[in-house]
Amino acid sequence: MNAQQIKKQKQIKRNGVFRKWHRRLGFVVSVFLLNLSVTGILLNHYEELALHKTYVSSDWLLNLYGVEKPAKATCFKSNQDSFCQIDSQLFFNSSFWQQKSAPLVGVTALDSQILVVLTNELILVSNKGRVIDSLELADSQLSTIDGLVFDSGGYFIQGDGQYWQLDADLMELTSIQFILNPKTTSIESFAPSDKLMATMADFYRQSQISHLKLVQDLHSLRFLMVSGKVANDLAAIILIILAITGFITWKRRTSNGNGN
Repeated sequence: MNAQQIKKQKQIKRNGVFRKWHRRLGFVVSVFLLNLSVTGILLNHYEELALHKTYVSSDWLLNLYGVEKPAKATCFKSNQDSFCQIDSQLFFNSSFWQQKSAPLVGVTALDSQILVVLTNELILVSNKGRVIDSLELADSQLSTIDGLVFDSGGYFIQGDGQYWQLDADLMELTSIQFILNPKTTSIESFAPSDKLMATMADFYRQSQISHLKLVQDLHSLRFLMVSGKVANDLAAIILIILAITGFITWKRRTSNGNGN
């Protein structure tokens, strides 16, 4: 084998290396662009697809996001019904009821209705869980509710270092002179059963990551724990390398008379 043949074999080998890496990098970029295109279309039409209203339920995805089941809940009973709160989610019996960020401080029965007491709101509810009326503290003299107590005179709201009486229409709170007596009892929370806690915890966990957030994280590559800036930089670098290796490969082919 003469020197010219050896030189030609080395050139063929170098060209093969360029083409191989060009194909590999091309595949990486094609995956990136495919992800960018598909997730971009989904983001453009997220409202029609209701991606912001549906949630991820896959265990391995929730584990990847670090979403864990809560271990405890704040619960109050009213006869046979219960209201519980986990974070900002309120549950009526074992079903999700409403989203409320203010802490739940008490629940009590009022005739055939139920009074749900939050630190910033009073909600009158039917025994089926339907909201009848509500009073937000922004509409009253009281700034925050600390608890609910009752004695022989009825139920009273405790807040701002005073006691307040609620009128029958749930429209106004009146500050009163309240004297504690041996029959005065605070409404205390209770620990939910394991079955109830498991049902609420499953719902809570499966309502934390919306499909919209998942698509956004895939689009920006945050899902892979990579920031959007780093991902864009990597894609740009690979595209530059592809352009260079593609040009070199084409130039060598045309120099050898194999290209047009």
